[in-house]
Amino acid sequence: MTNIPMPPKSSTFASRPTLLGAYDKRLTAWPLAQAMIDVGVSQGISSASLLRGTGLFLEDVANGSSMSARQLSQLSMRAHKSIKNRDAGLQIGRMLTSSHMVGPLSLVLRCSSMEHCFSLLPQLRWGCMPLVHWRSYIHDDSVYVVPQNTFGVTEQWPFLVEIAFAWIVSILRQGTGKRFPVNIDFAWSRPRNIYDYEEFLGTRLRFDQAITLIRMPQEAWDTDFLMADNDWITTGMAPLKKQPMFALSEHVQDMLLKQPDITAAQIADSLAMSLATFKRRLAEHNMSFKQLSDDIQKQHALMMLQTCRANTQELAEAFSVSDTTNLRRFIKRLTGMTLTQIRDSMS
Repeated sequence: MTNIPMPPKSSTFASRPTLLGAYDKRLTAWPLAQAMIDVGVSQGISSASLLRGTGLFLEDVANGSSMSARQLSQLSMRAHKSIKNRDAGLQIGRMLTSSHMVGPLSLVLRCSSMEHCFSLLPQLRWGCMPLVHWRSYIHDDSVYVVPQNTFGVTEQWPFLVEIAFAWIVSILRQGTGKRFPVNIDFAWSRPRNIYDYEEFLGTRLRFDQAITLIRMPQEAWDTDFLMADNDWITTGMAPLKKQPMFALSEHVQDMLLKQPDITAAQIADSLAMSLATFKRRLAEHNMSFKQLSDDIQKQHALMMLQTCRANTQELAEAFSVSDTTNLRRFIKRLTGMTLTQIRDSMS
């Protein structure tokens, strides 16, 4: 069977992580919230208009008060709908490594490398980019970084990906002081403001792809950061390690990767909650167990095709499908595309 590249092992924590719900006010990503507000205000939109319906007040953001994922999601939706500038998300992402690089964000450029940065993001991201988490795959001399929808946001997902990708590309450029060739695939169509994308993300862009991801050379992943400071990292990470958190969707996907045939009831039991409570908590994330299971299988299949160029037999073996006809139906159900369409889009 094809040697499918797997994500790195999850980070270990000093104490048992806390399950973070969509309504739990535990997030400290106020620099991201402030960046959204500042871009909106620069376009003549009042902060009150952007914050309407979120349950947040300007003084909450200014004072660094904790917020919930639902509140941040609502703010991102307001920003996405209200700000007319097509490059707003890209601007916000870059601001997180410049004017708004405070709190946990100040740690990312002190990491030793891009690999080190991503190893810390499971703990850092609650104060940086809490609505997005990442899975990274290494194959041959390339690293593939795939954004994951942590709390089930819907229509503003491309907007959040723009923010996240602009942030990651800016970290790489500023951290290494180099402009490595970074390839970025988007699952949506080519935007009208392609020049904005090229300014913030580079020119190696593809649209209408089967999966959204960043691909960078292994050298970019391993290159030392110019401002690396282990003492700074140790001091900054200490309080985060004392109160680690995890999101339900991320935990479910991790378990499905380790044990593809695990059931919802088994995962609920591992979390010491009833099946009904487990389903309700997933619903708060706008998700279901079947959806998460399908998503992780879809990503697994697409990464086999993207990185290993897996053939039909290898895919059938990986997913325990008896014949090619059933495999083609299985792939079409997961992705909405035929194997031929997927391969053509990746060529």
